[in-house]
Amino acid sequence: MVRLEAALQLLPDIDALCELRAALIRSSQTRAQDQPDGTVGKRRVHPADLGHLLPDAAAAATRHATQLYQLAVAAVDRLQRGDLSAAVRALIDAGELEERWGRFAQAHVWYQHALDAARPLRDRLPEIGAMCQLGKLQVRRERLEEAARHFQRSLALAESEADHVDAAGACQGLGTSPWPRRAGPAPSRGTRGG
Repeated sequence: MVRLEAALQLLPDIDALCELRAALIRSSQTRAQDQPDGTVGKRRVHPADLGHLLPDAAAAATRHATQLYQLAVAAVDRLQRGDLSAAVRALIDAGELEERWGRFAQAHVWYQHALDAARPLRDRLPEIGAMCQLGKLQVRRERLEEAARHFQRSLALAESEADHVDAAGACQGLGTSPWPRRAGPAPSRGTRGG
């Protein structure tokens, strides 16, 4: 048996091994009940677990790659049909897929690509959608200044388009994010006269 932490350090944190690493962590959770030091890094895993996990991990990685390829093909197909808005939506869908897998750097690439593709459109909605996704992702990555820029830009565009739904979504992104609070004087309270 080896410590999970040591096994994960040995396996590079790269896309090709993403699902295998996740499967190893899940496998260690089933063994956690038998181990008194159940923190993630101190759990123990058996090297044979990797061999047993390999077929499922490879199948999951193949499904994931297939879904990404299908979304890429859909984007090109929609572009060929003259529907760039739908092509942008397919790119955003690919970013969301990557984000669900915890692959934030790859999700950022898809969202940024969608934003770049949406900029020449007269319809601003795809651009607003891509910026909101970038803002949400940057909040998850704790890159709050970048997130704020995306939400502010999407809010400005949504307001200029009289798009109240997306404007509200941008406001929500700005309002519910864990922005650093500036220290300042406490708000004054009114005094009662007597």
